[in-house]
Amino acid sequence: MDVHDFLNNQISELQNVKEYITDLENKLTDQTTLNNIEFVPIEISDVSIRTLYKPKMVFSKKEKCNRCDSDRLIKTDNSFYNEYNLCQCAIDNFHFIPKEINIVEIRCSQRTGDNTVIYYDDDSDTQISFSDKFIKDAFDESDDWRKVYYSSQNECCNLCNYLNGWR
Repeated sequence: MDVHDFLNNQISELQNVKEYITDLENKLTDQTTLNNIEFVPIEISDVSIRTLYKPKMVFSKKEKCNRCDSDRLIKTDNSFYNEYNLCQCAIDNFHFIPKEINIVEIRCSQRTGDNTVIYYDDDSDTQISFSDKFIKDAFDESDDWRKVYYSSQNECCNLCNYLNGWR
């Protein structure tokens, strides 16, 4: 056996020892990692919530009046050209009503501690999710009707009445 073969054998044995040590280190870190995991209980603010309420804007058309034409335009007096104004009966009315929302799922995020509420909107055929921080128990005049959800129908009615001007 020459020197070259001897060195190759020594290198291969050392390589096997190195792989063995690496495997041992990996096994040890896997075991210590599993033993050091802390399980944090996740708290859902209110699992019993299955129905929420949200203000919904509803449009309704006014009946056509006698002052305008079939396109709901009123001709103004102008000697140079025909000018038209939109009649008041062409402007849609809108009002707010409480919309009942059935929750499909509540997800918890361990990282942020937030709960995500998910429901399917029949009006837009989409899945909508939002943070449970937008669920309120009591009406406040500063509530943004586009973002807020209520746990009670009465509180949602209070906001709808406020938005409709029916105090």
